[in-house]
Amino acid sequence: MPSQETPSSGGLDRALNGLGTLMIVLSAVTPASSVFIIVPGVIALAGTGSFLSFLFAAIIGLFMAFVYAELSSAYPTAGGEYTMIGRTLGRFWGFVTLVLVFISIVLIIAVVALGVGTYLGVLLPNLNAQWVGVATIILAGIVAALRIKLNAFVTGIFLGIEMLALLVLVALGFINIERPLSSLFTSPQFSTLQPIRWFRLQRV
Repeated sequence: MPSQETPSSGGLDRALNGLGTLMIVLSAVTPASSVFIIVPGVIALAGTGSFLSFLFAAIIGLFMAFVYAELSSAYPTAGGEYTMIGRTLGRFWGFVTLVLVFISIVLIIAVVALGVGTYLGVLLPNLNAQWVGVATIILAGIVAALRIKLNAFVTGIFLGIEMLALLVLVALGFINIERPLSSLFTSPQFSTLQPIRWFRLQRV
């Protein structure tokens, strides 16, 4: 039995190299979208105390990465979480995982798409964030339908832009430090803005 399936044998074409796979994975994590869209909402709720929550989440994420690495090595098939859980715990739990992943992906895509409209609304005040979100999802769907190599190339370009934006943000943060970094651990400060009010201010 061959060690690698080919399209002619009915399997998937393993066309990505290590770099392309890395770009796809990092783009799926959406580092800039998480920082610019999700993190501000968390800070509005927990203030600077959110730093500790992100630190603990990073530790949990590290161990999750080890688990994913072991399971994906043991079951190198397409399907992600539901395939691995289905192989280890049974088809029922694999199906449950499939449903949960489907729901979470739909919600994540909606949040990121609406976040794009929110930030573009700063440049174009009369822009409708909802329709921008719809256009974003349509464009993302078109890119996702392309061949995997071209998909990896396009997502790699956007990933580079995201990382550049994060580097600029980090540089500006360290240039304009207002309080000691130790305050993140010793005396976390809570925001006086309510989350809904905070999101409204971002639209002004």
